[in-house]
Amino acid sequence: STHRGTLCYSFDFKLAVGTPVLAARGGIIAAVVDHFRGGGAKAHLAPRANFVAVRHSDGSYARYYHLKEKGSLYKVGERVGRGQQIAWSGNTGYTGGPHLHFDLVNLLPEETSTLRIVSPKHCRKRLQSVAAAFSCELPSVPL
Repeated sequence: STHRGTLCYSFDFKLAVGTPVLAARGGIIAAVVDHFRGGGAKAHLAPRANFVAVRHSDGSYARYYHLKEKGSLYKVGERVGRGQQIAWSGNTGYTGGPHLHFDLVNLLPEETSTLRIVSPKHCRKRLQSVAAAFSCELPSVPL
């Protein structure tokens, strides 16, 4: 099993690609990655899973992984309710087949990390580093 250490309380639900994914609890969308296409049982695919993270009022985060490319129905900052569809299931990242990986954590590095660009000097701005952390690509927004 890949559910060791910090993932020991994770759950996998076998789902066909394109199954609606519903929010377990209401909250604010804290992170979205939905640009990856493929999946499989190869280690290099581990950081390439599409996902949505929802921040709850108690400070915990629900994370929904292996979503379909362009499978998120929301953007960061939008509010969702319990039972509301937030995404479409998929088969992205390190996976042995289509399923939804669900877990609950108390820290979301994608929301709390920043990336500081130091060169060239005119680009010294703080950016959210979620795209860099998961895909080694910077967001396609103008600086």
